[in-house]
Amino acid sequence: MFSRGVGNISANEAIIYNHWTVMFTLLKENIPWEYIQGLSESEIAIMLAVLTVQKDREFEAQMKLNGLGR
Repeated sequence: MFSRGVGNISANEAIIYNHWTVMFTLLKENIPWEYIQGLSESEIAIMLAVLTVQKDREFEAQMKLNGLGR
């Protein structure tokens, strides 16, 4: 798996990579594994969207504090 290089992975490898990237992202946010396993794909998509918005807002707030705001 993933032995052919980043640009040449199969569709199956891409799906597996994406799946585990999402799982690790949710776990990193301290969402329990048992809870994650019960989520639907649409619920996971919503959670990822909310996490992205939160991170963006935190970044923008930090930029404003540092005088680098828009």
